[in-house]
Amino acid sequence: MKKYSIISFFYGHFAVNFFIVLSGFCLTIPLIKHNTLSLNGGIILFYKKRFKRIAIPYYLAVAFSLLLILSLIGKNTGRHWDVSLPVTGKSIVTHLLLVQDVFSETMFKINHALWTISVEFRIYLFFPLLLWVWRKFGIAATLLLTVVISVIIFLIATYANTHYNLGIEQSLDGVNPYIVLFALGMLAAHISLSSNHKAARLRAGLPWLIICIALFVLVFAIQRFPAFANLPYSFEYHDVLFGCWTLSFLVLVSGDKVPFLKRILSFRPLVFAGTFAFSIYLIHAPLIQVIWQYIIAPMGLGEVTSYYLMVFIGTPFIVAVSYLFYLFCERPFMNHKKPAFSTNQDNYNPLTDDALNRP
Repeated sequence: MKKYSIISFFYGHFAVNFFIVLSGFCLTIPLIKHNTLSLNGGIILFYKKRFKRIAIPYYLAVAFSLLLILSLIGKNTGRHWDVSLPVTGKSIVTHLLLVQDVFSETMFKINHALWTISVEFRIYLFFPLLLWVWRKFGIAATLLLTVVISVIIFLIATYANTHYNLGIEQSLDGVNPYIVLFALGMLAAHISLSSNHKAARLRAGLPWLIICIALFVLVFAIQRFPAFANLPYSFEYHDVLFGCWTLSFLVLVSGDKVPFLKRILSFRPLVFAGTFAFSIYLIHAPLIQVIWQYIIAPMGLGEVTSYYLMVFIGTPFIVAVSYLFYLFCERPFMNHKKPAFSTNQDNYNPLTDDALNRP
């Protein structure tokens, strides 16, 4: 029973992959809808909006995490939270500069979930370049460029570690392979919504439901083959494969061939939670530790019972606190504020109709 209780969270890193693809998808949607591949207001305005939307709530989450560490959860307890400790001067500086993910020593410090925000923010720096390449050479060249960027970053990191022992985290190398996933999201938006005849042919001509199911099965089956699992950097290849599945899923649910999926995604409580999902992600890790350390652990329960208590009691608590964080630390910095629910629920698609609100 313990095995099947935990297995549902074993592939949690896939959620990171999904949301990186979703970020590329959502940032590209407004451009596709307006039939342009140029940033409205220019590059500088884009960077300012991204900083306001992403970095300010992130910095407030760092401060929130440090406050909890100083007051409640600053000691090792043998739980996963221990990777966030101890807090050092280097970890604080790298978090402020949004580069903690670059170094193995600081990647998980302060709040072990926040490294992904640094990755995502850095990918946004490449977004204007990716759009320029798309305008000049097409979406295929854009996708190829992200692969080249990943390889170059990997080679630079390898050289730096070999010759200068910089302790760069080579499993990620700053943006590798996530910039490829981001570009897959851009491609998903193009296929889903573009009036371009090639995109329209792909959208209408391919069996996206079959592709989605096949890739889903492949993602979870391929790692069981030793020939794949033993490949160098198979983890990164696996992430890209999952990114391809996410692309197919986004194209599928953006259309009208699977209305039941769209109805599920448009379920009002789910849409409401989606409005502050970024806040949930930012502060869930320290809150989990607070709940475990001060509520669950003192009860002396078994692991399975503790697990279910965390899921059914801890989750609502985390969601409630995250909503308060959203109201005070995220929503004031959103570039486009809109109601949590559409007035026309039947035609509402949370993936495409609320893209500008997403981080």
